[in-house]
Amino acid sequence: MSGSFEDMRVPGFGHSLDEALLVEWVAGVGDRVQRGDVVAVVETDKASTEIVAERDGWVTEHSATVGTILKSGEALYRLAADQPCHVSQTAVQADERRTPMSDMEERINDVMLAKLREREPSFGPQDLARPVSELDLDSLDLVELHQQLERELHVKGDLRETAAFPFLSDFSTYFMKLASGE
Repeated sequence: MSGSFEDMRVPGFGHSLDEALLVEWVAGVGDRVQRGDVVAVVETDKASTEIVAERDGWVTEHSATVGTILKSGEALYRLAADQPCHVSQTAVQADERRTPMSDMEERINDVMLAKLREREPSFGPQDLARPVSELDLDSLDLVELHQQLERELHVKGDLRETAAFPFLSDFSTYFMKLASGE
């Protein structure tokens, strides 16, 4: 496999779960990983899971950003099987272009986590993947969250759209799109 690139895929999560929230990249673009090294952390509605490298190589590209809902079987990252010089410059540049969005995702997640901790100080990042109905947030909390995200990101959203979001990760996705101008 010398000189080759391989798309590493999102694994199955078992118990008929076919999607998870990407909460952290542990291995960055350009990092060398060995089989068994943690590459990323995801959360399902059941648990937090570490995704590990299936083989040795160099991470050349991330196919998803933090806050993205991943489906089993889709590409998660690209791995080069040999030397770091084979990490494509365009892949590194593409990851660098995503950096402001990663900062944006962190800001969104920080605002949402602060809102959760107003209700329950023990809430953590894993709770961002739970259904809103399980988080004891009422309509007023969600309106305040929407308004806080608008202020923080300097965007104007549609409260009618966010009112029915079943997951906080939906807020993240929605406000990421607004912030990126999509």
